[in-house]
Amino acid sequence: MNHSHSSTLRLVVIARWLTVLAWSCVLVPSHANDKRNILFNIVNQCLNTQVADYCNRCQSPRQEATCQAQTTCKTSIDVWHETSEFVAMRDIKMCGCGPDFVHGLVLPKAKVTGVEDSKRPESIWPYAWDITQTKIQTNDKALAVNPQFRRSQDQLHIHIVRLKADARTRLNELQLIAVKDLNSVWAASQRVADERRYSDYGVLVFEAPQGGFLIAVTQESPEHTYTQVRCAQ
Repeated sequence: MNHSHSSTLRLVVIARWLTVLAWSCVLVPSHANDKRNILFNIVNQCLNTQVADYCNRCQSPRQEATCQAQTTCKTSIDVWHETSEFVAMRDIKMCGCGPDFVHGLVLPKAKVTGVEDSKRPESIWPYAWDITQTKIQTNDKALAVNPQFRRSQDQLHIHIVRLKADARTRLNELQLIAVKDLNSVWAASQRVADERRYSDYGVLVFEAPQGGFLIAVTQESPEHTYTQVRCAQ
């Protein structure tokens, strides 16, 4: 075999290897992204039960849909309320819990990845609070959004939760923002994040004792740090 032919074969082998490597780089993130897009897929494929082939398109059908003979809490969604822009539903963390435990989610129907997305809607906060008022009657109700790098899903979702028993005491140690209008939550949070030079942050909103609302901006997960994430089973 001459030198020229040998070099050609080596180039062919290298080209094939690079092709396989390129395809593997494309395919692997796709599987990872599937896990991070569960909520977006629910919003995109599971809300309208009248679409053709609904049960095959939707991995977590609405409770009222007759897709399976045995639909469980963890394999279905319980929609509390929806508008043309937003939907409120039960979080899977409520499955297996008693009636006193509440953990809900409020999501935009449009694609909005999270706190870092410039398309995040201001009006999602008053909508989420209205839903919270119907689900939690105690004064420890709260709304939480986790930072980009402390979340598992890439569709914006506000957690409807209750504060931990000691949360207000610990929150008083932070520099909180007082607002009257929930439509200003994103703008107020962004100002604080910019002042503190936070490249990523979470937001917690709860009632102020004197009226109105208080906002905590934190680099931690406000959901896990200050709220009752799960019930005691």
